[in-house]
Amino acid sequence: MTTLPWPDLEVPPYSHKNVVYGNWVLELRDNNHPKSYWCREVLPTTQVYTLSKWSRERDTLRIDGPKYKKVRTNWMSMTQFELESHMMHVAAAHGHVVVAGLGMGLFLYHILQNPDVTRVSLFEKEKDVVALMRHAGMCEWKGFWKVDKYVTDVLDLWRYAGFDENGQLVQPVDFLFVDIWPKIGDENTISDVDTIQHFIRAKSVGWWGQECDFIRWYQSKGIAMPPYNYDAVNMDAFYDWRREIQLPVVGGDWPEYATLCATSSAVVPFSVRPIKGEKPCT
Repeated sequence: MTTLPWPDLEVPPYSHKNVVYGNWVLELRDNNHPKSYWCREVLPTTQVYTLSKWSRERDTLRIDGPKYKKVRTNWMSMTQFELESHMMHVAAAHGHVVVAGLGMGLFLYHILQNPDVTRVSLFEKEKDVVALMRHAGMCEWKGFWKVDKYVTDVLDLWRYAGFDENGQLVQPVDFLFVDIWPKIGDENTISDVDTIQHFIRAKSVGWWGQECDFIRWYQSKGIAMPPYNYDAVNMDAFYDWRREIQLPVVGGDWPEYATLCATSSAVVPFSVRPIKGEKPCT
């Protein structure tokens, strides 16, 4: 079983099992696809909290009758996969942290418990998500007094009044964490993070699923790698990737991080071929 250098995370203590606000729903649902992000032993979990949104889409298959249909999109599930994919970022958080994307509050809940985190600037463009999480007990979490809430699209930071005349955040930021995509491995992640970092200027940066981007870059370079050997993906490659994208990406504090990225590629559903390992995950 894979040994990780970061502590395990727990599900935040929601005050209700089912919360609805606007088109957003937080509820317990069956866990149909349990798996580990880091190829660890899969824990038996029958139900998990999920965050989903109802929307209307044009029904192109209907000739008569309603032209629109209700569609439910799952944005986040509090699975083992989700918990593990946030572990490193929680461990890296310190000082003034900017959080782009509230979601179900997994990252927020854990960094609030950390005495090394002194201030949290939270950006969430969906005001109904913020209201939903309030109803779910978010404001009662220990350390919530550290949070400044900015209900705005973090990709439009230039509109926010908390920036000076040069477009820079007034208080320096130690760590920026971005989680604004419904699916892991989105191909726009680096460009989105780069747009945000242009204004935030954080000393270090992390985003959900950054391992996908590193491995995608690694394979695009055609770097020779012996089969069935995760260790071939080393930290030198990680540092090369970080220099190329010109972002201060977290991960360098853990010597085994690059190898773990290769391990996760056997599990993460993104659009590059997985790196073969001696014990593939299922």
